[in-house]
Amino acid sequence: MKISKFVSRLLSTSVLLLLLTGCAPAESSQPEDSSKIRAVATIFPQYDFLRQIGGDHLELTMLLKPGSESHSFEPTPQDIKTIENADLFIYTGSENDVWVEDLLTSLGEKAPQTMRLVDCVPTV
Repeated sequence: MKISKFVSRLLSTSVLLLLLTGCAPAESSQPEDSSKIRAVATIFPQYDFLRQIGGDHLELTMLLKPGSESHSFEPTPQDIKTIENADLFIYTGSENDVWVEDLLTSLGEKAPQTMRLVDCVPTV
């Protein structure tokens, strides 16, 4: 029951965020196909979830390469640029992504819309 509630809440929030970012004004630095929403997920579960929901409407990037340790990940300058250019950034939060909060703060108004997944469920 708790899992289905979580999935329902995550799906609802994701769809809302995708719709909201779709209404954002176009920027000149967008890629060729500006009709697609640029989304970045830190790890595969979020990436796969977005891929299943967004399909061809997303330009989707998975930040951590397969086999990478998410707890000790440090973003490269290219990773930071990828996040900055995204419309939507989804990450786990908490101890899994300790680097994210500082990065998003440093991006200021250039930060994309975000979804911190630990905020979607009660934690123990």
